[in-house]
Amino acid sequence: MADEKEKYVARRSGRVGAGIFLLLIGGVLLVDQMGVPLPDWLFSWHVLLIAIGLFIGLRHHFRGGAWAILILVGGFFLLQDHYPDIPLRRFGREHLEID
Repeated sequence: MADEKEKYVARRSGRVGAGIFLLLIGGVLLVDQMGVPLPDWLFSWHVLLIAIGLFIGLRHHFRGGAWAILILVGGFFLLQDHYPDIPLRRFGREHLEID
């Protein structure tokens, strides 16, 4: 009986966290539609990866590694787009020799 109650409490808290996360995303989209100036990077695929990673992390109480991989990949590409002078890639397109 106690084991079932713990599962219910864990499932409920995951749902609450995911609901709050979705409300935050909806609030940002509403603010954008109201004409408030928001940064362009906020609506890029990089931030989408980070948001999906956070969503998965909230749903699974940040266990496992899928959420971290999504956040790291999204953060890497976001950093690369906004700071192009930082050599984040070992070999850029100019180093590739294509015949």
